[in-house]
Amino acid sequence: MSSSKIKTVAYLSLIVSILALFVSFTSLYLLTLFYHHIQQNSNTVPVIVTINGSQTMYLPQITVPIVAVTTDGEGVLGYLHIKTMPGHGNILLEANPFSEIDLQYSLNKALSVARMVTQKYTVPYDFVFSYDVGDAQVIGGESAGAAACLGIIAILENRSIKEKVAITGTIELDGSIGKVGGVFEKAQAAAEAGYKVFLVPKGQSILIYYEKKVIKREIMPGYYIYSTRYVPQTLDLKEYAKQEWGMEIIEVSNIYEAMNYMLE
Repeated sequence: MSSSKIKTVAYLSLIVSILALFVSFTSLYLLTLFYHHIQQNSNTVPVIVTINGSQTMYLPQITVPIVAVTTDGEGVLGYLHIKTMPGHGNILLEANPFSEIDLQYSLNKALSVARMVTQKYTVPYDFVFSYDVGDAQVIGGESAGAAACLGIIAILENRSIKEKVAITGTIELDGSIGKVGGVFEKAQAAAEAGYKVFLVPKGQSILIYYEKKVIKREIMPGYYIYSTRYVPQTLDLKEYAKQEWGMEIIEVSNIYEAMNYMLE
């Protein structure tokens, strides 16, 4: 082979290497831009990105209402933002606010159940979860597990969350929705935020609370003993919510029942 041909082949190899390097840097740059986008963009409009100039990827995202109870015992309405980025079905959780271990475990269960329900065990993206619950610095608990599961199902099936419908309840690996605390406070927070339907775990529309009663007993003329007792009382949350807040309380026992009321 002549020296001129060798030089030509060398130049061509160099050009190919440069092009390959350019494509790699371009892909990395696009993914960096996308990651920055999902950190900043909190709306529910799906994202479409192009990788390597040819592969177009649809990246859905959704916002699900959630309810919680503060350390002061007050109900608060918040939002769970679920976004996606190219990946293999992993769960990513934003560091702010800080999350407890049980919350991370709940998200893993939510994803497992969503895959079982939709029969979609492999997906081309990872799920990025971020919580917006007032001024909370630390979030924990599993009471938003059902809401997270519904959000993932909505993404996998290209569905949306119905307006003015919220849910509280854990999600279990068999698809059942487990009981939670603070149902009254959570229902009240949802009602005050304008929600018209609130889904609660099976059996939790009837609440038991304890009413303080002070009993006065005379032990001798002019001398009394006061004793305090807490007497159990029941509250039909369905009736109370309908009369006081104009909101419907519906019990659900599993994720399939919740889907009927919350997804469209």
